[in-house]
Amino acid sequence: MLPCRSHTDFCSGVLFRSAWLSFGIQCPPLGLLKWKKTRIRGCLLLPDAPKEPLGQVSGARSSRGEVAPGLLVANDDNWSRCASALRRTHQHPQNLPLLWLCGDAREFPTLHDHSAGRVRGARKIRFDRILCDVPCSGDGRLRRSLGAWAAWRPRYMLQMHYVQSAILKRGLAMLKPQGRLLYSTCSMSPVENEAVVAAALEKLGGQIRLLSVEQWRHAPGLTVWRVPLPDGSGSFGSAKEVEAADPKLWCTKGGPLAPTMFPPADQEVAASLRRCVRITPCGDFGGFFCALFEKVTPGPAGRPAPEAKGSEVDARAQESKAARAEVRDALGHGKQARKKAEGAEERKSKEEEEDQDVQRHGQTFNPIPPLLAAAPAAQLEWLMSWFGLIPDAAEAEKLGVRRFPVELLRGDPSLKDGMILGSTPIGRLVLKHARPRVMAAGMPLLADSGADSEHPSRFDVAQEAAHVLAACATRRCERVGWPSFAAMLRGEAVLRELAAGPLIAVLHPDSSPRLVEEQLCLAGRLTSAGMVATASSTHRYSMLRLLSP
Repeated sequence: MLPCRSHTDFCSGVLFRSAWLSFGIQCPPLGLLKWKKTRIRGCLLLPDAPKEPLGQVSGARSSRGEVAPGLLVANDDNWSRCASALRRTHQHPQNLPLLWLCGDAREFPTLHDHSAGRVRGARKIRFDRILCDVPCSGDGRLRRSLGAWAAWRPRYMLQMHYVQSAILKRGLAMLKPQGRLLYSTCSMSPVENEAVVAAALEKLGGQIRLLSVEQWRHAPGLTVWRVPLPDGSGSFGSAKEVEAADPKLWCTKGGPLAPTMFPPADQEVAASLRRCVRITPCGDFGGFFCALFEKVTPGPAGRPAPEAKGSEVDARAQESKAARAEVRDALGHGKQARKKAEGAEERKSKEEEEDQDVQRHGQTFNPIPPLLAAAPAAQLEWLMSWFGLIPDAAEAEKLGVRRFPVELLRGDPSLKDGMILGSTPIGRLVLKHARPRVMAAGMPLLADSGADSEHPSRFDVAQEAAHVLAACATRRCERVGWPSFAAMLRGEAVLRELAAGPLIAVLHPDSSPRLVEEQLCLAGRLTSAGMVATASSTHRYSMLRLLSP
C-alpha cells in the first residue's frame, strides 16, 4: 500500500483507493490483456467498467504532448457510475481519448468506420482487447457488509446468468481474430462463472479458446457443481435430474432453470474450465473470478456453420428445392420473390444516386451523420489563433513545437459549442442503426467558465488537454518558476502583462522542488488581478501536496 498524506492525493488521479484484490486482478488491460506488449488499435470495456482499470489504461499514451492512436470505448448502463468513473479518468495525469457510452451492454451497437467511402458497406469495427466486467450477485464481496447475508437469495445468481451470458456473447461477437477478452465477476457462484464460460465454449465450438493464467496463485475453475432452486429448497447436479424431478422448472416452460447452468457434457470443454481463475475469499480479501478468451477464427459469434450433407438423397432434395425456387422466381409468384425484386431495384437506384452525387460534388456521399459532429467553426478559428497552433508539420518543426492535430477536433457532446480532441478512429465512427447516449468522447479541450458572454474566449482550457496545448502552442503558454507555480496552485494570482483570457502555465523543470520526468502544466486564465489557475481546487491542492518538499 502506498503512503498517503491526504485524501486529495487520490482525487487528483495520481493514486486510487482500491481493494488489493481489485488492484492486482481487476486491472487486466496491463496484465492479462497485455496492453503494453501488443500494438492495440481497439479496446472495449463492458459494461460495469471499473474505475481503476480505466485509470490504468488511460496512461497508455506514447509520450507527453501526443495523442495516442487507437480506439478505447467504455460502456456502462448506470449514469451515476459513468459520471464517477469518467471524472476519475479525466483526472488521470496521462489522459487517453476515449469514447464513453451509456447503455445496455447486451445491446451494444455495432460501430462502423466510414473512412473507406460510403456508409453503405462501411467496415465494422472489431476490437483487439475487450474487458467484460459483468454485473453479478456479488456474493464474493459480502465480507464488506455482513448484514447483506440475510438479504442474499440464490435467485440472484440464477437471474444474473442470463444477463452475463448475453453480455459475453455480445463481447465475443465484437472481438477480432487473435483478440483477447477477459470475463470477470466478483462472485463465487459457478452458475455465474464456469457455467457462462462453458456455454460460450459449447456454442462457438472452435472459434474461441481459453488461455491459462499463470500470473498468480489461484484455485482452478470448477468442473462439477450443483444448481440451487430460487428459494434454496433444493439443488440439481445435471439437466437429467431436473427432467426427472419436474420438467416445468425449465425456463422454456416458465421455470427458473436453463440447461446452460449445469456442468457441460463435453469432456473437452469441462477440462478447459480448469484454466479459469478462482480467488476465494480469505481474511481481508474478497472473492474474484476471471476467464481469458482468445478468438481463434474470424467466424461470427453464433452457432458453427452446419456440416455439408454428402448423401445422394440430400443432394437430390437440395437440387429439387433449388429448381422449385427458380421456377417460382421465373413465374414471379409469391410475396418473397416480389419483395426481393423490389429491394434489388431500390438498392440499384440508391447506388446510382450516390454515384451522381460523388461526380457532382467531387466527394464521397455520406447519408448518415458521423457519431460526433464537426467542431464549431467560430471556436476552432479562435483556438488556433489564440494559442498560435500550427497544423503544418514542417512549419511547426521550424518553430520547435509539435504539430497540432486539427483534423482530430470534434464537437463536444457534453458541452454546448465545446470541442474535444479525439483519435483518428473516433472521428471516423458512424452508427447505422442505434444511437446510444454518448456521455463523453475524446479529450475535452474547453471547459465552461460560467461567463454569460458569447465570445469564444469565455471558455477556459480544460486541464485534461493542457499538456497537449502546451506542446503545440506558440502563444499564451507561460513558463513560470516554482514560486509562481505554487502560488497558482494555492489559488493566488500571479502578475503577467498579457491580454486577458485563457492561458497555460508550464513549470520550469529547473525550478521544480522535486525531480519530475514529465512537463507539468496548469490550465489558467489572465484576469485583472493577474494569472490564476482554472483547474479544480482538488486537483491543484493534490498537485501542491505531491510537489511540495
